[in-house]
Amino acid sequence: MVCPRFDYGEVRPWIRQHGVRFYSAIGGNDALVVTGDPDIAPTKEHDLTAQIAIRAGERSRLSIRYIRPELLDN
Repeated sequence: MVCPRFDYGEVRPWIRQHGVRFYSAIGGNDALVVTGDPDIAPTKEHDLTAQIAIRAGERSRLSIRYIRPELLDN
């Protein structure tokens, strides 16, 4: 589960889907881009969740990256 909070935990983000397994979490003047291999889904609590099972020798990617909100649609 990814539970982003901004401004020292005071701001719960607006979760926005941009594509398959591609979300942003926007809080004030900050944003995170969350992408990866598992099926990611938003929750009612302003979080993102995914279920994944990994076996020996397998890999799964999850990327969480900071971005300025105004650059999301560029």
